[in-house]
Amino acid sequence: MIKTFISLICTALLISSCASTTDPVPQEPTFTLSTFDLKAGDKLDFESTSTTQPDSTTVTTVLVIGVSGAPGAQVLLREDYTYRMRGGYLETYRGTETAVKIARFPTTVGDTVIHVLDTLRNPSGSTLQIYEKVVTTVHADTTLTTPAGSIRCAVFQALSVPTLTDGVGVVVTKSLSFVSPSLGIITDESQLWAGTTTDGPPFGATTSKLVKITRK
Repeated sequence: MIKTFISLICTALLISSCASTTDPVPQEPTFTLSTFDLKAGDKLDFESTSTTQPDSTTVTTVLVIGVSGAPGAQVLLREDYTYRMRGGYLETYRGTETAVKIARFPTTVGDTVIHVLDTLRNPSGSTLQIYEKVVTTVHADTTLTTPAGSIRCAVFQALSVPTLTDGVGVVVTKSLSFVSPSLGIITDESQLWAGTTTDGPPFGATTSKLVKITRK
């Protein structure tokens, strides 16, 4: 009887040992939203290029007006453009516009950040076009080398496809955004296709990339 009891204990310990070595151990997220690595008076220079007619290259300087709020829910004001951290998402908006989610931290490849319908209206309020927009994670954690330095970021793909083809400007837009949780969008690369699919070569492309950060 005692031998049988000892045998059962040994078997239980063996099973427990095997389970502890084969079960995956969840890792703590290390790439999360915290605070913006900017302060009032900092300047960010972005170089923008376009291959649509006419081809052009411009440099725009964005002045940081102010940073406020508690960590994890902080607001960064960049002229009329605002970044906001809320609920694990990085959001953007202008003025009184509704905030739009552009990134999620932490994230994993294949995550859906947003899946919405965007409506394009004319000044009278009638609908010109409706777009289905999906933003997904392409890279969860990578380092992008820029003229402003090496910046840790995640990469998100946005695909905007028209679902109402009776209006004007029937264009598919696909973009890749390299997003830092502490600096916002570092690089944005967009391609445009006429119609409702990405078949064939795009008719145009635009790129905006951070080239310089001037600290106050």
